[in-house]
Amino acid sequence: MLSALVEGKEASQIILIQDCVGQLGRALLKCFTVYAAKRFDRVCLFSLDFHPSLWLQGLDKETTAKIRAFDGYSNILPWIPNNEKSYPVMSLSDSLDVCQLLESSYTDETREKPAVVVIDSLSPLITQSSTSFTCHTLQSLLQCKQNGCSVVQVICLVHADLHNDSDVVALQYMSSTIISHKDLEERSIDSESGFSGRCEVTHKRKSGKVVKTVENYIIDKVWNLSSTEGQSQQQTPALEDTTSIQFDPAANLTFNVRLSNSERVARSHLVLPYTYTDSEKAAQLSGVADQGGKIFYEPDDTDDIDEEDPDDDLDI
Repeated sequence: MLSALVEGKEASQIILIQDCVGQLGRALLKCFTVYAAKRFDRVCLFSLDFHPSLWLQGLDKETTAKIRAFDGYSNILPWIPNNEKSYPVMSLSDSLDVCQLLESSYTDETREKPAVVVIDSLSPLITQSSTSFTCHTLQSLLQCKQNGCSVVQVICLVHADLHNDSDVVALQYMSSTIISHKDLEERSIDSESGFSGRCEVTHKRKSGKVVKTVENYIIDKVWNLSSTEGQSQQQTPALEDTTSIQFDPAANLTFNVRLSNSERVARSHLVLPYTYTDSEKAAQLSGVADQGGKIFYEPDDTDDIDEEDPDDDLDI
């Protein structure tokens, strides 16, 4: 599932990568960015945790040529004059207009072409603004249609251990794919080999089906990903042994609740009171069929019974 999402074989509008202190997800985010640059001509990067120049280190020139980066790290609040020429500076305030930033990133050649937005990460935006504003920003990116701007996918990272559970749940509700890093530490295998990690993928398809997998992945030095499905740690052999044991509620009782074979036979032949046997049912039904149907009517005290003909005064 993870490889299909990275390569674009599985459609997903908002991909949320959750990481923690023990396992970082930035390497996986960069892998998504590299594959997105291969499939689309325009990738917009909102770098909020690092300066864009540091974030783009390690990517080839062909990939960086397609990435339009915005600096949301140097000047979080608009206190410093914007003298940055290489990367436009964005402030994390309630007046942030992501559609306007996207419009400024388009040229005449790429204006009518779809784009992918990468956000690293949502945590500063949640801290400086609010969770509701962050969710509104994600929704605004997908609905941005100003001057030919078209966003087909948003890939974002969030440090889940820095926020409340309600904030993370709100982001998960907005996302169509959630990639959670919880178990192992994302570590560098070798300085020239790349990264490895373990994640839990929850993918919501348009048909309504939800697919959940636990996968181990390896990212090499040129940002190629290979993943294998791993068994969830919750499905341990000890847990399977305990669930296979059946609990007997009749054990250790001071009285007997079980029946012997002779008692079961006697119970099956017992005729309960106020019940009809097959012969009695046949006799009753045959008697009714011979006599025909009857209507029994017993008037109440409140019934208005008039013996006279109500149509006697009519000339018919």
